[in-house]
Amino acid sequence: MFASIVATGIVGIGQSSAASASTGYRLEGGDGSLYAFHATYRGSVGFPSPPGLGLRVYNFVGLASAQDGYWMVQSTGGIFVFGSAQKYGSLPGRGIKVDNIVGMAATADFGGYWMVSSTGTVYSFGDARSFGGARATDIVAIPSPDSGGYWLVGADGSVYTFGDAKGHGSCSQVGSACHGLTNIVGAASPDTGGYWLVSRTGQVFAFGNVRRHGSCSGAQASCRGVTDIVGIAAPGRGGYWLAGANGSVYQFGTAQFFGDETSASLPRPIVAIS
Repeated sequence: MFASIVATGIVGIGQSSAASASTGYRLEGGDGSLYAFHATYRGSVGFPSPPGLGLRVYNFVGLASAQDGYWMVQSTGGIFVFGSAQKYGSLPGRGIKVDNIVGMAATADFGGYWMVSSTGTVYSFGDARSFGGARATDIVAIPSPDSGGYWLVGADGSVYTFGDAKGHGSCSQVGSACHGLTNIVGAASPDTGGYWLVSRTGQVFAFGNVRRHGSCSGAQASCRGVTDIVGIAAPGRGGYWLAGANGSVYQFGTAQFFGDETSASLPRPIVAIS
């Protein structure tokens, strides 16, 4: 089903990411650790510490980049900010008790952000406008092309559109290359013209006017056979990165490889890339 709901937030588990303000990427661990590659490191909650805060918290699910910093979100809707990222509020700060937040997205001017729950509820903060939510049970990502809208993506590849984020297709459409899948974990978009969805096994599906630049299902792919992809991030239309729970990063198209975290023993698995 391809849905468009107007009434009223990856890189969550399977966090989505639009083009970052940096030319590189960052990986987030479930303990709030942060690993930066050709991107500025402005601190973390978990490892490395110091200058990480050294807190023993293990429920981080998403990451969004600011101009020279980033936000890290917990499953409870708690927010930690680093660098130029400003805190515009959190769910605990509003007295809202949940434990099903799966991701977030920032507005284009970094003046606000959205959080999304697995059931499709979207929470807006700062200058992020509320465009609606979805009645769902398996939302995994909230990619946003600009400040005017966002998509919600389900584990079955369904795509719900809000604001100026137009629909370009989904896995729930009969005949699509990913029809019938139930393991979509993330999505990324360079602009309003299209988006990529990625599965846990590293299959990438392109919709709209974005091109598919390869995936882990390719015969020569270095990630062929993986089963732990957690997200996708794109620096532009020319390519994208996939992140694995073990700290691996796989690049496709013009997206450059700047390193990964597979050589270290991770305190907690990676949950997001931005």
